[in-house]
Amino acid sequence: MDIESLLEKIRSGDRIALGRAITLVESTLDSDQEMTRQLLKHLLHQKKALKVAVSGSPGVGKSTFIDQLGSHFTGAGFKVAVLAIDPSSLQSQGSILGDKTRMLKLGKDVNAFIRPSPTQGLLGGIGRATFEASLLCEEAGFDFIIIETVGVGQSEIMARHLSDIFILLMQPGAGDELQGIKKGIIENADLLLVNKWDGDQKLIAEKTKAAFDGVWPADKSNILLISAAEDLGIDTLSEELISIKEKIDLDLNARERAAYWFVYQIRNLLMKRLLQKEGYVLQELENRIEEGNLHYSEAIEQALKKICL
Repeated sequence: MDIESLLEKIRSGDRIALGRAITLVESTLDSDQEMTRQLLKHLLHQKKALKVAVSGSPGVGKSTFIDQLGSHFTGAGFKVAVLAIDPSSLQSQGSILGDKTRMLKLGKDVNAFIRPSPTQGLLGGIGRATFEASLLCEEAGFDFIIIETVGVGQSEIMARHLSDIFILLMQPGAGDELQGIKKGIIENADLLLVNKWDGDQKLIAEKTKAAFDGVWPADKSNILLISAAEDLGIDTLSEELISIKEKIDLDLNARERAAYWFVYQIRNLLMKRLLQKEGYVLQELENRIEEGNLHYSEAIEQALKKICL
């Protein structure tokens, strides 16, 4: 693969080339990972995109919300990329939901790009290569990059390390979440949105907002009521995010993200190489544990002595 030619196509707005590049960075083959590092080294690293992560429990309406929000951005003249992280098939490691089919407006918008990607077994609500994919989307000239997390609960805080703004969508009547307001995903959110502010859930949504108003930190933005289905309140939110894009230091945020993902990725690579090199030691100890000939704590001690000392 010609790296320079691929990058030229990406910068010119070639969506097929961008998709090929993201497929490359998602590959786990050693040869593709080496090519990925060469590709990333040649990026211009011009930080002009606001990266927005969107999380929330399954069924809260993340895809519909992103479809509406992204359409407001494109309507204002901006280009939007969506990285929709899907659960992975245990057999193929591929996506099993396909959020692209639920974003009907953006799916037809020439100023939008939607890329469903599998988690590939990574916990935290994102994909293994979502950080690198976001860099490629930025290289392609997108103004907003929206990352839709899987939606698995309180542990999805890794999206915090991918984004400038971390949005959490809440269901009407989600009062039980107040028990966890000081921990997990809620304390990592920048914006809290109560969705489904319409129909017979409108009053419940307003009561939910009132409950959170009493505990939401004063230094954070107000909790907003929205209806993704009816496109209510999303115009106000899009204007706020456009304003934030012009005010914050995108380059500083990008450097902090790069430092975090350097440590994260190097740990993964070192573990992979360690297991490749010393896998037989671990397998032998694992077999002895299963046979009842070795206690697992003693196996840990032996593994450390054989591998690390």
